[in-house]
Amino acid sequence: MSRWLLIVAIGFALSGCKVFYPEVMFVENVSPFLVDSLVPQEYVLSSGDRLRILVQPRKGQQLVDVATTLQTTNILTYEVMPNGYVYLPIVDSVRLAGYTVAQARKILTELYSQLYKDPYVYLEVTNRFVYVFYQDKAQAVEMPRNNMTLFEALAKAGGIPQLHKAYKIKVIRMVNGKPMVKQINLRDVSQLSNAHVVLQANDIVYVEPTRRVAPAVLREITPLLTLVSSFTSLILTILLLQQNLSG
Repeated sequence: MSRWLLIVAIGFALSGCKVFYPEVMFVENVSPFLVDSLVPQEYVLSSGDRLRILVQPRKGQQLVDVATTLQTTNILTYEVMPNGYVYLPIVDSVRLAGYTVAQARKILTELYSQLYKDPYVYLEVTNRFVYVFYQDKAQAVEMPRNNMTLFEALAKAGGIPQLHKAYKIKVIRMVNGKPMVKQINLRDVSQLSNAHVVLQANDIVYVEPTRRVAPAVLREITPLLTLVSSFTSLILTILLLQQNLSG
C-alpha cells in the first residue's frame, strides 16, 4: 500500500503547479514578452471613462480672477458612453474614445471655438486604476495623477503581505495587444530604484506568493488518502466477514 501511495505522490508532483497551485497567475510562459523597461504611453480614452471637463472663454481668464473664483469651481463630470461618445452641453455628442487626453482637449477646443472666444478647456480622467494582485486578494488602486510609481501603488494596496516574494514582482502592461512584463526585485536594496518605475492606467502589478510544497501536497492528496483508507477498511471488513463465515 505504501508503494502505491508513493506512486500517487510522485504523480501529483509531476503534474506541476496546475494541481498544487491553481490560483497562481501570470506564470513565466510569457517569457518572449519580458522586457527591461516599460515604454511610457499616453493614456487613450475608452468607453466607461469618467471625465471632468471645464470650458472657460478668453483663455480661462476667469480661473485666475479672484473676484469670480467661487463661480468657476463647479466642474462637471461626464462619461464616455459604450459607443465612444460623450454628451456635452451645447455641442451635444462628441466622439472622444480612441483619442489621448491631449487630442481630446484639442477636439473640444476647436468645437467650443465656434461658441467662445479663445476657449480654455480643462479635461481630466477621474477613474484611472492600477490593479494589484496577491495570492488571495486583489485591489484596484486609483491613480491620483499621471506619474504614480510602483512603490506608491504597493503602499496604497497595503504593502507586500507575508508569504509573498518581494524579489519577484511583475508589472504587466498591454502594448499593441501584447503583454509586456517587467520583473522587479524589491528585496535587494541595490535595486530599490525599480520601485519608482512609473505606472500607467490599467497596469497590472502581481506579487508572486511563496509556494509551500508540504501544505499544498497534503491539501491535494488528502481526499485520495481518505478514499484509499475507506476502500481498505471496506476490503478488510469483507475479509473478516468471509473468515467468520468460513469458520
